[in-house]
Amino acid sequence: MKKHGKRKISCIFAGINPFLIVMTRNIMKLTERICICSCMLLALMSTNVQAQEVQQWWGYWTSPMGLQEVGELAPGNNVMGIRLTAKNTVTVGAKLHGIRFYISDKTSVTAAKVWASSRQSAGYNLLNAEVPASELKDVNNDGEPTVVMLDEPIDLLQSGNAYANMYIGFCITMPDTGTFTPCQMMASGESTNAANANLYDWKSVENTCGPIAIQLLISNPDLPETGATALIPEGLIVVKDESYTVDIPLRNDGIEGLQKITYQWTIDETAAWEMEYEFPQPVTELEATPTLPVTITCHEDATWHELGLTILSINGKDVGGKAEGKPILVVDQLGTKRTVMEEFTGTWCPNCPRGTVGMELLEEAFGERFIGIAVHNDDPMTIAAYDGSQFRRSVTSALGGFPAATVDRFYKCDPYMGFTLQMHFQTDAIVEQALSQKAVADVNVTAQWADDAPGSIDCDVATTFYYSDPVARHALVVVATADGLSGETQKWLQCNEFMDRTWYDPDMDEYVYGERWMKVDYNHVAVAVEGVENGISGSIASPLASLETQHFSQRLTIPATLLQSGARYHVVAMLVNTETGQVVNAAKSAPLNVSTGIVSPCSESVLQGTEAAGCYTLQGIKIEERALRSPGIYIVGKRKIVSTR
Repeated sequence: MKKHGKRKISCIFAGINPFLIVMTRNIMKLTERICICSCMLLALMSTNVQAQEVQQWWGYWTSPMGLQEVGELAPGNNVMGIRLTAKNTVTVGAKLHGIRFYISDKTSVTAAKVWASSRQSAGYNLLNAEVPASELKDVNNDGEPTVVMLDEPIDLLQSGNAYANMYIGFCITMPDTGTFTPCQMMASGESTNAANANLYDWKSVENTCGPIAIQLLISNPDLPETGATALIPEGLIVVKDESYTVDIPLRNDGIEGLQKITYQWTIDETAAWEMEYEFPQPVTELEATPTLPVTITCHEDATWHELGLTILSINGKDVGGKAEGKPILVVDQLGTKRTVMEEFTGTWCPNCPRGTVGMELLEEAFGERFIGIAVHNDDPMTIAAYDGSQFRRSVTSALGGFPAATVDRFYKCDPYMGFTLQMHFQTDAIVEQALSQKAVADVNVTAQWADDAPGSIDCDVATTFYYSDPVARHALVVVATADGLSGETQKWLQCNEFMDRTWYDPDMDEYVYGERWMKVDYNHVAVAVEGVENGISGSIASPLASLETQHFSQRLTIPATLLQSGARYHVVAMLVNTETGQVVNAAKSAPLNVSTGIVSPCSESVLQGTEAAGCYTLQGIKIEERALRSPGIYIVGKRKIVSTR
C-alpha cells in the first residue's frame, strides 16, 4: 500500500513542468528554513522575556513601607545583613543577580562592600565585592539606594533542604577616629528575621525596629505569573451600621506585579458586591505589601463575625477567587481611649532621668488621655509584686535594662527616645499611635481612703463593653500611684549622668544643669498593685453584654514608708485582654490628698474628736488619743496625717 501510494504521487508530478518542480522544492526548503529561524527567534525572545520577568526585587524591606532611622554606625566596620531560611519560599531555588541597600548619609564612609555567605562560620565564601566610592548612593544626597549588579548570578537556597540558611548583607566602614558625620541605617516598621550585628553575633530585630533596608534582585522559575494574598489584620473593629474604610495589605506573589484587582468582601461568608481597584503606581516588587482600601458597612449584631476578602482577578486575569478570612468585631459604639505607659526606673539608674522627662512631656502633650506609671527597682519606692514580676523582666530584658517602658503593654520602647537610638524625645508618636486604637469598652474608676484600714484605698472600677461575647477575654489590673514622693537619704537621690552634657535638647536642662545626685520629687510612682501579670481573675465576668456596666471593687494597701504628707494618690485601672496581654483601655481616679497638721505639742483643737475618728500609727496600729502627745507621725481618721514634735 505504501509503495503504491508513492507511485501515484510520482505519476502526478511526472506530468508537471520540471522547472516548476525545482522551483517548488526550493520554495519549500526556503519556507522551512524561515520557519525554523522564526521559531528559534521566538524561542530566544520568549527566553529573554521570561528571564527579564522573573528578575524581581525582593526583601524583608520594601519601599512602600517607608524609611525610619534606627541608629548610628560606629567607627570601624559595620556589618549588617539578613538571614534567608526555607520559610522565605520565593528564595528557594532562586538565583541572586543584584543587591541594593539604603544608607542615610555617605559623607564619611571610607569603604563599602556587599557580601554573601552560606553559613556564619564560612566567612564571605559566596560573595565579597567592593563598592566603588563613585557608585555609593545615599538618601540625603542622592535620594536613592546603592545598587550592585553581580557579574554572574549565585544560587540562593536549594530546594529540599529545610535546614539551609544563607546570609546576605553589606559592610560600611567609618573612620576609626576623628569627627565625622554619623551614617544612620534605615529600616522599616515591619519585623522579620533581620539581623543587625556582626557576622558571628546575629540577633533578631524586635518589632520596635524592623529589618534593615536591603533588597535582593532574584530570579525564580517557580514563581507564578500573577498572585496576591490578602493579609487581613487581626483585631479589626467596626461600628455597627457605620461605613468604615480599612486598608488591607495585599502581598504581591506574582512576577507580573499588581496593577488592577477585582475583589469582593464578605461578612460570615455572605458576599457583598464586586468591586475593582487600580493601584496609583504599579506594584512590581515581590512580596511588597501595598494596601487595598476596602469600605465595609456591617449591619450584624454587636459581637464577633468573620470578614473575608475574595480576590477574583489580577490585572484582568482570573485567579480563581482565593478567599482569606479573619475575625472582625462589630460594636454598638466606641469608648473613650486612654493609654498607659509603664516605665521601669530606679534612683540608682544614671540614664533614668530621661524617663522622668519623657513621662512629663507626654502628660503635657496628651493630658488625661495619657496615664503614666513609674515602677521603681532597688530603691525606697520599690514594690516587690510589680518589680519582681515576669512582666517587668520581659520588658527590661527586651530593651537591655533600665530605663525601659511599654505602652499599652504592646509597644516596648525607651520612655524618652521611643523606638530610636537618637537622644531626642520621640515617644509622643508611639502614644499617638496607641491612642488611635479603637476602644471596645469604657473604664472609669473612683477611689477613697478605706474607713477601717489606715493607709488603704478602696476603689470601684466600672467597665462598660460595647459588644456581646459569651466569654470574657479581659481582666483588670489595678495600681495605686503617688505624685510628689521624696526622701532625705542617699537612696532617695536620683543618679544623673546628663550633668554638663549641654548637647542634649532643652527639655533635659534640669538634669544637664543639675548635680550628679539630685533631690527630686517623684511622680507617677507605683505604690501598690493587684493583678500585675495578666489581670485579677474574675474581675470581669462572663458573659459580656453590650452596653451593660460591670462593677469590681478592690482594696490597695500602701506601705507606710510611702505614705507622705503632701503627696497625691491615684488609682489606675487597666483593662487587659487576657489572650494578647494588651491594655485595651484604662482610667485614672481623682487624686486623694494626705494633709498634714504640724503641732508642738498637739493642740486641743486637733485632738478634739479623734477618739471617735480613731488614731493609728503609720503601721496601722490603733492607739489611744493621749499617745498623740508623744513625738511622731500618726493617722487621724484615716485621712489626715498629724505630725507631733
